[in-house]
Amino acid sequence: MSVPLLAVENLAVSFGRGEQETRAVRGVSFSLQAGQTTALVGESGSGKSVSALSIPRLLPYPLAHHPSGSIRYQGEELINAPESRLRGLRGGDIGMVFQEPMTSLNPLHTIEKQIGETLRIHQGMTPAAARDRIVELLELVRLPEAAARLGAFPHQLSGGQRQRVMIAMAIANNPRLLIADEPTTALDVTIQAEILDLLRDLRDRLGMALLFISHDLNVVRHIADHVVVMQQGQVVEEGRVETVFNEPSAAYTQMLMAAEPSGEPVPVSDDEPLLTARGLSVDFPRRGGLLKRIVDHHWAVRDVDLSVRPGETLGVVGESGSGKTTLGMALLRLQKASGEINFAGQAIAGMKKQTLRPLRRAMQVVFQDPFGSLSPRLSIEQIVGEGLAVHRIGADASERADLVRQALKEVGLEPALAERFPHELSGGQRQRVAVARAIVLRPQLIVLDEPTSALDRSVQRQLIELLRDLQARHRLAYLFISHDLKVVRAMSHRVMVMRAGEVVESGDAEAIFRHPQHPYTQRLLQAAL
Repeated sequence: MSVPLLAVENLAVSFGRGEQETRAVRGVSFSLQAGQTTALVGESGSGKSVSALSIPRLLPYPLAHHPSGSIRYQGEELINAPESRLRGLRGGDIGMVFQEPMTSLNPLHTIEKQIGETLRIHQGMTPAAARDRIVELLELVRLPEAAARLGAFPHQLSGGQRQRVMIAMAIANNPRLLIADEPTTALDVTIQAEILDLLRDLRDRLGMALLFISHDLNVVRHIADHVVVMQQGQVVEEGRVETVFNEPSAAYTQMLMAAEPSGEPVPVSDDEPLLTARGLSVDFPRRGGLLKRIVDHHWAVRDVDLSVRPGETLGVVGESGSGKTTLGMALLRLQKASGEINFAGQAIAGMKKQTLRPLRRAMQVVFQDPFGSLSPRLSIEQIVGEGLAVHRIGADASERADLVRQALKEVGLEPALAERFPHELSGGQRQRVAVARAIVLRPQLIVLDEPTSALDRSVQRQLIELLRDLQARHRLAYLFISHDLKVVRAMSHRVMVMRAGEVVESGDAEAIFRHPQHPYTQRLLQAAL
């Protein structure tokens, strides 16, 4: 049998020393042949990313250390390899695609400069030769108008385009091993399908081995040959994808496969709408010339009509840039818009801020990234209780503290967590804190903007069940914004499909999922893995 390209044996990784030592990875073994795709799967904290980052030695040393184990690349031991050798491998023989390209790409450098840097370091290319190679790479990863994108900065690209740039950078020096750490987690279903197809194509065309890290078993099923299931730093099951998926032997693997979003939304009564909008539009003028006059208009939202009743969930779906989030912010009067908005029987579109402020308590929002939306400098009690203080709810600080703890308990968190800070909580816990911050004010409407996109499937399922339970108890109206159609189906009574700022289809959720009428909706459903 040929020597594997990569062989990891009995790998152990710890953080800290002595009494503070945390064993993140314990006795992990797997191998990878050229041209093969192996997936490491498991929930957050399972050790899959730590195992993968150990290969090119990208962990925070000396905080992290390898008490035991072996990592051999083409038979060469990497555990104690000198830094000079590892620098040659990183970005050379071993490429890396990270989960969030917006934080992995330098916001101050153009795309050309960032990809060109790795070509200069590893191949000593001249600027002219590097430029030609960069255009070739961008075309290889199917970035539209590749040559025109060289001067673009990361913030000027969409999420899918940034991920393509990351892949181009990772394959710039023709690596033999590509490590992709959750490369599709926050992407729309259509973009996700395109990125997976791209990775498969590059693997086959360039003869690379692909180590794919993911918590999404549906994604793994469509790209991997071999799967390694991890739990709490250990391998609990491994084998061919077909075998593991069709006949999982470990209880943990069975739990992961059963963790798909499921169930039905809470039944809703035929009450009068709580929220209505008519002809709602948001446009961003484009200015040009020396005098910066308006030369064009970009319609982020155009002539949208909608209504949401108490206890009802309206799901809003569409790709990035379709106007979903802009619509939600416009309905909350957090984004300037034209058209009519009526909330709880009052016309709020032209309402002055002072008059609108008392209604703010009844309209809340939960954002996509809880780590970004929760202040790292405030404790959980301060974060959840901030709205109570603003709206002068509670007789004193002691009563507000009690209300905060009641809200934490209602979202399934221990009241003792009130003393902690966001960085001390898991992703699922932080999102529950964000929900607690909203419900502590006893709102009537909550805009949920991609609240599950960055969570593991099992945590997603728990959050969906929590949101349905809160909706049943308090007759909450939800505007549920998401690109994950399985989550939308489990949550929504009605669905509205948006494309380029316009509603292309809307109606009963089950009817749309079973018999979509518009070609765009059909394409979204076909792309859902």
